[in-house]
Amino acid sequence: MQNIAFRDLDHAHKLLKYIIEHTRSCVAVHDRDMRYMYVSQRYLDEYKVKEKDVIGKHHYDVFPDLPQKWRDVHGKVLKGAVISAEDDPYEREDGSVDWTRWECRPWYEANGSIGGLIVYTEVINDRKRIEENLRVSFEKYKALFDSFPGGISVSNDKGEILESNKEAEILLGLSPAEIRQRKIDGVEWKIIRPNGTPMPADDYASVIAHKEQRRVENVEMGIVKGKGDITWIRVSATPIPLEGYGVLITYFDISERKRMEEELKLRESRFSNAVKLAKLGTWEMDVERGIFTFTDNFYDIFHTTAKQMGGYEMSLADYAKRFVHPEDSFMVAEETRKAIETSDPNFSHYVEHRIVYADGGLGFIAVRIFIVKDNFGKTIKTFGVNQDITDQKQAEQRLQENLNELERFNKIMVNRELKMVELKKEIARLKEEGRGKREEGRGKREEGRGKKEEGRGKRYEREKEETTREAE
Repeated sequence: MQNIAFRDLDHAHKLLKYIIEHTRSCVAVHDRDMRYMYVSQRYLDEYKVKEKDVIGKHHYDVFPDLPQKWRDVHGKVLKGAVISAEDDPYEREDGSVDWTRWECRPWYEANGSIGGLIVYTEVINDRKRIEENLRVSFEKYKALFDSFPGGISVSNDKGEILESNKEAEILLGLSPAEIRQRKIDGVEWKIIRPNGTPMPADDYASVIAHKEQRRVENVEMGIVKGKGDITWIRVSATPIPLEGYGVLITYFDISERKRMEEELKLRESRFSNAVKLAKLGTWEMDVERGIFTFTDNFYDIFHTTAKQMGGYEMSLADYAKRFVHPEDSFMVAEETRKAIETSDPNFSHYVEHRIVYADGGLGFIAVRIFIVKDNFGKTIKTFGVNQDITDQKQAEQRLQENLNELERFNKIMVNRELKMVELKKEIARLKEEGRGKREEGRGKREEGRGKKEEGRGKRYEREKEETTREAE
């Protein structure tokens, strides 16, 4: 019986040894003197034990660099304490550090006394590296999330907004708590399209990305806030391939760009109206291809459209044939030649010539020509602006006709005036001549009256003498 008992005990010892040696955990069993009784191969591998057989050897001989804190733990455990740690660094002699997770507890003899201690341990270097990588990744994510120049929001798979950054709060005009109370398709949002009409939730970038599980980019919308203020944003959204998550939404403030676009549109409208009122049209020509590129305002000058002309491009020959007055074709060709052959990089020229409108009418245009040269001094492009000066020319023509008429009238009036002067002189001469004759007649009449008075006096004297004689 005793032999059987010893045999069973020996078998039990070997079985326990076998079990512990081949367990996938790090396990070591020590007696009260801290000598190894059982140890797992995983324990020896994890702690890089070089000795092949440590059974019966003192733990502190196998690990001479064991920190005092662990020696203190062993002492407490041998007195009945159970001690553990989750993240405990173990600095080796070579300076390397092993992170361990362990538990140390006493084991008991049949009589209830402490026979030694058991160490359950695990080297968690890989887990710590993963945790550190996760921590670094999280810090990077947090730094990116917080410092991102646009708004960021993250939703769950139900469309509820989980978190947003500070820029999102500014753009949305909401507090973090208010944002978290909303869903990506919530009725609380007041969103408008770029044309000012309401945008339904089904058109939101976030909603489309969530429903169709695809990335949606650069959707422009306006957020109408409490007092009617509008913040214009450009939104992109992409599904998050994690369980329980919905979409990542990014949005940037484009209010200033929208304001500048509206201002630019207004300026362009004013410029376009000014161009139309001034009857201006721009163009450019690719010298190598001999092809003009025109604009709508250019075609307006010639009473036609790009659609009617088959597009905005036209060859030099076709342009001359369609729109240049036959008698001015040579002049236009000569001006083109000068622009191409000039050696002056700052060449600019002005010319006026007659044109034929698309409807057959005749007109005049003024052309200002500029050039572009390559690095070798070769003219590669001409460009310029045309202005319809038909009204001006017609006004000048009418003015010239009026001036001619005035000049003719003036000549008539001048001749008439000269004749009047001559007539006045003749009348004055005749008057003077008549006045002389009247004076001469008056003198003769006075002379006659004197003679009559003289005769009358003589008669009176004679009659007086006769009367005297008779009285005597």
